[in-house]
Amino acid sequence: MREGIGDHRRQSLFFCGHSEDCTPFNTESAVQKAKWSVERHYAVVGVLEDLNTTLQVLESYVPRYFAGARQVFRDEVSRFAQINRNPFKPPVREEVKQIVRRNFTRETDFYEFCRQRLHRQLAALNLKGA
Repeated sequence: MREGIGDHRRQSLFFCGHSEDCTPFNTESAVQKAKWSVERHYAVVGVLEDLNTTLQVLESYVPRYFAGARQVFRDEVSRFAQINRNPFKPPVREEVKQIVRRNFTRETDFYEFCRQRLHRQLAALNLKGA
């Protein structure tokens, strides 16, 4: 806690905003506001686990800034392949994963919302191109 506000770095807080409804952790109202904000204010919200899809959608939806992004990524990925790798990373026990899943249910819901939206955007691009 800092100045009476929980300092939880999470995606829903970023997209929800600065209202008091956004501050409490793992609340339905914060996640709903975050979803609304994504739909209203963001052409594309990508996910790292689906980086190629993210770049493809960005190239099509925001070509002014992202034209050729996939090619740049392919060209550069080999240069940075070993960065952010930790060969000494200990395995995480399944019980710890379950605790995190239980405590982040709405964060997971928000992530899945963004991921599904991204895939709907990709499907729409494929339909236009057919």
